[in-house]
Amino acid sequence: MVPDILIIDDSRDDCELMTWALNKALPEVVVDVCREPQEALAKLFDESVPLPRAVILDVHLSDHVNGHDVLREIRAHRRTYHLPVIVLTGYPDVGLSELSYQLRANSHVLKPVEAGDLSELMGRIGHYWTTLNALPTGPFPESAPSS
Repeated sequence: MVPDILIIDDSRDDCELMTWALNKALPEVVVDVCREPQEALAKLFDESVPLPRAVILDVHLSDHVNGHDVLREIRAHRRTYHLPVIVLTGYPDVGLSELSYQLRANSHVLKPVEAGDLSELMGRIGHYWTTLNALPTGPFPESAPSS
């Protein structure tokens, strides 16, 4: 099945909760999870695999790669240049938010601490990005990278 939303987060617990919340709020939505950034990028760059409608990306992934590094790669590739990316962080840091938007994130959201609040947030995010948002159909803009 083609995923509607791809979650990129190294926390197994957060992935399970976000997936559960999205499926509870929107049973028809297909969610895919990648806990390893390179696995996610390989899926996104694979021309034989349809793109999801949106990516939910944790900014703090590991000691070696962070979400902003992944976002840079997503935006540098012609196939994923326009893909909606929602950056999540558990840290209320203005600098992180500014960097997310400089890198062309579509949204930068503070990840709630409480499971119930995270569940509600995922329902809202899922509803907006899979139901209300209209994705571009192409052609890609001339300013899109050629890779």
